Amino acid sequence: MVTFTIIDETNTTAIQEIATSMPSSDMETTTADYMDYSEERAKIGAILPKPFALLSLICSYVMIREVIAEHRLKRGRPMLRMLLAMAMADIFYSFASFLGTWPAPGDVEHTMYGNIGSQGFCTFQAFVLHFGLMASVLSNAALSIYYLNVVVYRKTDRDLEKMEIYLQSFIWIVSLVLAIYPIPMELYNPDVDLCYLQSIPAFCSGDDCIRGSDPFIPHMIALGIPFLFLMLSTCIMIAITIQVRKVENKSRKIWSKQHWPAT
Repeated sequence: MVTFTIIDETNTTAIQEIATSMPSSDMETTTADYMDYSEERAKIGAILPKPFALLSLICSYVMIREVIAEHRLKRGRPMLRMLLAMAMADIFYSFASFLGTWPAPGDVEHTMYGNIGSQGFCTFQAFVLHFGLMASVLSNAALSIYYLNVVVYRKTDRDLEKMEIYLQSFIWIVSLVLAIYPIPMELYNPDVDLCYLQSIPAFCSGDDCIRGSDPFIPHMIALGIPFLFLMLSTCIMIAITIQVRKVENKSRKIWSKQHWPAT
């Protein structure tokens, strides 16, 4: 499901750039070609992601059970609570992904398979999907920050408990705000294979829109925030790797001096 969404957002940018240099009739044809799949392709797009989303749901559920069990045995650790937040975020995202095309209204303008829902159900799916996506990215970044403090700065769990409060609050508050703001803008609508950030008709602007208008900026936010925190997590992992390599080299030198003393 994530792959389909990224492809959709990339195509959104491309079509909007083309729109300024082509007649309106050509733009309508381009939009129709993008949204209108054959029934066979629409069926594949609706069914194929469901097993993977269901597998992700099951794995997240098992992870939550294991984390809770560990939490009880070890009287709670910030790392376990961070893992719990990450698993809960994935539950939201995987559940919305598993719903697929079901929540979309039956009268959408393009070919969809299995769309038996309503606009309200569609909005609910898109909200849960967006909330889960943002929370997953932020919780991964928060877990990276935790590892950085433990491995590089040698912080203890007691030192990190106060930081954990701020990290957990940031994850859920920011994710909730980012998931709520498209609702009054009516930007949660049927897309190619699920409900997400889209206008009706697709890629419309201003008075041409029935619901939503100019989803380009929300799309960029939806892409930009995960990208920024992905870069942050990557930089943190590089810093941790460098620190671990330094410790290994130091340990190797100490071992060599103890077992192979200079003659």
